[in-house]
Amino acid sequence: MTADKSSGDTRGELSRLIGGSAFIFSCRLTGAVTTFFTQILLARWMGATELGIYVLAFSWCILLSTLSTGGFRIAAIRFIGEGLAGSGPGYINGFVRRSSQLTWAISLLVVVIGIVALLLYQSVADFESAPAYIIALLAVPFFAALNLYSGFANALSRFSLSFMPISIFRPLLFLAGIYGIWLTGQSLDSNISMLINLGALLLVTFVTAILNRRLLKREIETTPPQFDTQIWIKTSMPLLLVGLFTGYFPSLMVIISGPYLQSDQLAIFHVCFRVAMLISFGLVAVDAFTGPEMVKLLNGGNKAELQRAVNRITRLRFWAALAAVILMSLVGHYVLGLFGAEFIAGYRVLMILALAQLVQAGAGPVTRLVSLSGHQNRSIPIFATAILAALLLSAALVPLFGVEGAAVATLLVTLLWVSWMRFIVIRALGIRPALTG
Repeated sequence: MTADKSSGDTRGELSRLIGGSAFIFSCRLTGAVTTFFTQILLARWMGATELGIYVLAFSWCILLSTLSTGGFRIAAIRFIGEGLAGSGPGYINGFVRRSSQLTWAISLLVVVIGIVALLLYQSVADFESAPAYIIALLAVPFFAALNLYSGFANALSRFSLSFMPISIFRPLLFLAGIYGIWLTGQSLDSNISMLINLGALLLVTFVTAILNRRLLKREIETTPPQFDTQIWIKTSMPLLLVGLFTGYFPSLMVIISGPYLQSDQLAIFHVCFRVAMLISFGLVAVDAFTGPEMVKLLNGGNKAELQRAVNRITRLRFWAALAAVILMSLVGHYVLGLFGAEFIAGYRVLMILALAQLVQAGAGPVTRLVSLSGHQNRSIPIFATAILAALLLSAALVPLFGVEGAAVATLLVTLLWVSWMRFIVIRALGIRPALTG
């Protein structure tokens, strides 16, 4: 009887895991398809060279906005979870207020420093694409705020508010703006594309901020905020490195590879990376949905149950990723051809990057386990080394092998940090992610 009940509970947990992850994955996939279709239009309309300029400018926007959040987006799951578990609503209100203040202050400072640096560079160089980069810098505070609000909603298990604005509504508005330009018959370049993106971002961030405030008022009692700023910052900063590699690794590698590639080659690398990242959308969906559950298991101290949950998550991640890689190997040429004939040459790049995603999937939810268990400081040397490795490998491989060198550098860096993170999980938590058990 007990065995039957345990088996039923396991099946129920797995069904809930698949169902919740499927919703988040559908949000990510819808946004990815929208972005995918938009970038096909951009590639065919602007050409690879202009797309390369746009991609590099937008990658800088993503990187700087991620840095501006200071890791608070990821830390929200932990600290809001602690507030719900017993620290009280005042603790949650304090974290929300302080993290919002710091994110806006840092991002505005980034804008000022970035524009000054860009104008100084423009005065000594022929920098015709400067407007695209200035617009990208202006978008940084709003992208940072949108990411932070997504973290708040995720921590409260409000997955629709966490994922739909950033994954669906912003890409759809951007696509609508591109379509509007097409209807007017105007020409499109990287500057106009960035301007449309900024407009879409402003609207989505404003609406999301209102909905987020209403959510917090409804879910959390209105009590005076309690601040533990030093602990929050100390914990969040290492998580910032985690966020860069788990959520924005493509943008980081585009920026690192940018100095060694022509704009058209950079566009090919970007397109291949974005197609390969369709695999990671499933991984992100699983990790995001199970984040609050893992916080409870970690705080509860039930190691056996945590091991079983980690194994379930690892199996789902790996087999879904493997199926996606096989599918990609069959249709990769056709998919790349949608962007234009010049992108088909990136097929081998696509498969190398897809293999990197499979490596990440098979390791299990190691980044989440490290981040949520209080061992985030151990990730500092891991990701600092990974960034250094990315710089060195790109400098060595990209000049010799072009975009394929950039893809191999990405695969090797992924192997490095994923293997190291898994080792930390085994040593620190005694949890060994496995495909069985």
